[in-house]
Amino acid sequence: MVPVHLVLFGKARELLSNASERNLNVPRVLKCQQLRQLIFHEMIQELSSIEKSCMLALNQEYIGNHNDEITISAHSEIAVIPPISGG
Repeated sequence: MVPVHLVLFGKARELLSNASERNLNVPRVLKCQQLRQLIFHEMIQELSSIEKSCMLALNQEYIGNHNDEITISAHSEIAVIPPISGG
């Protein structure tokens, strides 16, 4: 497990009482879908209702295909990015 910094935006932040960040420990190597499962359903279940509409970014790069394997370094930043709206 490696420590990571989770950054929350928009609706994700609202669901956690406007908390903008969390520190978590995640496996060093896993598939994108496994990371989503960990964040949205195991570690921060309050976010499960918005999982399908959110993107994840690792160190400011979007994480794409659910089956891709990713390697996460200690102290990496993972962002939860819900759909952006505005006018």
